[in-house]
Amino acid sequence: MGTVLEGAYLLSELPTGILADSYSRRWSVIIGMLFTAGGFALWGAIPVFESILIANVIWAIGEAFISGAWEAWITDEVGESAAAPLYLRAKQLRMAFALVGLPLAIVLALVSLHLPFLVSASIYLAIAIFLIAAVKESFIPTRAPGAGFISVLKKTVGETAKAFRGRRLLLLLLVAAMLFGAASEGFDRLGVATWLQKLTLPELFGLDPIAWFAVFSAGGIIIGLGVTEILKRRVDVGSERGITIALILVTSALAVAMAVFGPSELFWLSLIAMWTAHAMRNAYDPLFLVWINRGLDPQIRATVISAFGQGDAIGQVSMGPIIGWIGVARSLSTAIVTSAAFLIPSIGIFAMASRRQRDQTIDGPDKSP
Repeated sequence: MGTVLEGAYLLSELPTGILADSYSRRWSVIIGMLFTAGGFALWGAIPVFESILIANVIWAIGEAFISGAWEAWITDEVGESAAAPLYLRAKQLRMAFALVGLPLAIVLALVSLHLPFLVSASIYLAIAIFLIAAVKESFIPTRAPGAGFISVLKKTVGETAKAFRGRRLLLLLLVAAMLFGAASEGFDRLGVATWLQKLTLPELFGLDPIAWFAVFSAGGIIIGLGVTEILKRRVDVGSERGITIALILVTSALAVAMAVFGPSELFWLSLIAMWTAHAMRNAYDPLFLVWINRGLDPQIRATVISAFGQGDAIGQVSMGPIIGWIGVARSLSTAIVTSAAFLIPSIGIFAMASRRQRDQTIDGPDKSP
């Protein structure tokens, strides 16, 4: 299911980014909300394997419409420098509301596993209606009058390719996105299975064992809120070097947490490692987004950000089945540790970028492309 989800996302991500840049960020987000609502509604209404696969495809298309478009929309409205701290604040708000939603989801799931999906679908639908009725956008695409879809598509793809050729660092960051996708796929898909295979969940106030999975998520969210608050206060998001150092620290902590979680057979050590991994994942996303968003042409911003989402999906789709095979052939612990190893080259890329930025500071601006 994870591979189907990411495969559909991979195929949809770049075209939807192009649509956001060529026509409207606002409508791209609205369409994405509607698709996501449809996917969750199908998932909850007909919970059999085949329909869940279809629901994952619909959900992936919805996420692809939203990804890149909302980041570009925010930046259009407030400017690049003001958007950077907003990404961190938005991540905090998302985690805070997820913390509120977790116990509600558990209560609904204890009544029926269908209900959380149906309620989520209703919320996404309500957000789409609110955006249609109350929220506007200032972005105006610069396509030629009367230009057809194919010509607009060719122009946007050409400008995006030119942006990557002109900034070699973007290509390195795209590789880092692929590696991060490969690492996250193994942890996301096999983390719960690892718990169930090697550890016995202790009784939690007489509640159903499903409540433990809310604890797993809640701990990561709470720690993630603290980490992002420290980053917001201590990291200069206007400084590329500051962002790269923060990414090195966050990615290193994530790799260590995953490597500890994989082989650990101690309940509390595994729990702390999982919480840390989830917290670092939450901290990584806005930092990486701030970095790739720096200095982008507004007319192709959504497409470039979508390209990074596509890179992440490529890593997940290409390496997910291999990591799954390792889990079957060797062990789930080995598969998790293998996933953590994919982060090591990413740390090297961030360190290279940090040295490059330090050298520019000492020697003056780098005039090479």
